[in-house]
Amino acid sequence: MEVEKILRNSEKLGKNRSSTKVLFQALNILKINKKNIVRRAGFGVIELAIAIVLAKIPDTIPKTESALSTINTVLLAFFAVVFTGYAFFQALINDTLLMFMINEDAEKKTENSSKLEESNYYFAEVMMLQFVVIMINMLLILTLGILPMEWCLFDNQIVNETLCIVGIFGMLYINTESLWETKSFIFNVFQLFNAHAMSRIISILKKKKDN
Repeated sequence: MEVEKILRNSEKLGKNRSSTKVLFQALNILKINKKNIVRRAGFGVIELAIAIVLAKIPDTIPKTESALSTINTVLLAFFAVVFTGYAFFQALINDTLLMFMINEDAEKKTENSSKLEESNYYFAEVMMLQFVVIMINMLLILTLGILPMEWCLFDNQIVNETLCIVGIFGMLYINTESLWETKSFIFNVFQLFNAHAMSRIISILKKKKDN
């Protein structure tokens, strides 16, 4: 292992970081790129269809409020899973795994970061994104709950329906992507478990060799 590299990566872990910066980095999860464009296009068609249906039915407000409440309940459960997984990740780290992850380069290789820093940042970003989406959902639920059933922003029905479709589509998009990101989180935990098993095997072999 490179001592200078380990020391350099360790110093990065101790740097002060603002929650605002982590939040903006978490929003990058919502960006469309070449890797996710096909999947997001498929989800987008479904989200748009649901948005159009909700916007055109007579009881749009209560139905949207009910859908948001259901989604938020699921999202809260997923947030608890991610938080528990992060605690599980911290509990798994032993000396061998810690040295391996601090010495290993991050997959994205941004700013020469280590695998340990990348994993910590990823967990923080997922939790931050889900926290923000939960808060937005709560505000929307409270707002929709106090609006009259027949409330309209403009007199023009076409304009109202268009804005409603855009708003519901945006709401479904951020919630779907926030939930979908849990898939990547589960895979990361799987990789960390494999790394933990590897570190334990190395420790066992070293003890046997010393004996």
